[in-house]
Parts: sequence; C-alpha cells; structure tokens
Amino acid sequence: MYRLREVIMKLSSDEFKTFGYIWDNMSVGEIILEWDLARLYNVRKPANILRRLRELGLIERGEGCYNLPSNLRRLRKKIGSFSSLRYYIDRLI
Repeated sequence: MYRLREVIMKLSSDEFKTFGYIWDNMSVGEIILEWDLARLYNVRKPANILRRLRELGLIERGEGCYNLPSNLRRLRKKIGSFSSLRYYIDRLI
C-alpha cells in the first residue's frame, strides 16, 4: 500500500484521472476508454497516458481492453471505489 501511495502521489493530473477511471471500472474496452478519457475527462493524448500507467505497473493491457493488474484487483475488491482508495492512502503515515 505504501508503494502504491508513492506512485499515485507522483501521477500527473491526467494520469490520476485515468487510473481512477480504470480503478473504478476494473476492466474497460480500449476504444471506449480512449473516447471517455478524451471527451469526458479532457485527457490529452490518452494513448501516452495509458502507456505510462502500464510502465508504472498500475494497469495492464489485455486483448482490446485495459485492466487493473491482479494484485490491484484484489485490493480493489477489498477497498472498493477510487474515492475509498484515496481515503485510505491519505491516512497512511
């Protein structure tokens, strides 16, 4: 959890929004994700943001979709929404 906190604290605004979107949805189709990020969240160059999050190990790419990696999926099932994750991370020392 501490490593996750460190990584999340260093994310840009667009990376943060993107990670939160995938966290809440766990698995999202590639086309829908890029459309939502660009149109609904005003994320510029979604492909670059997604590549960066993959490099950080925060997401993984499946066949035509993006997912939370299995270690984060287990945490997601315990914690719940992205706002709950932020709550727990904010309280870590």
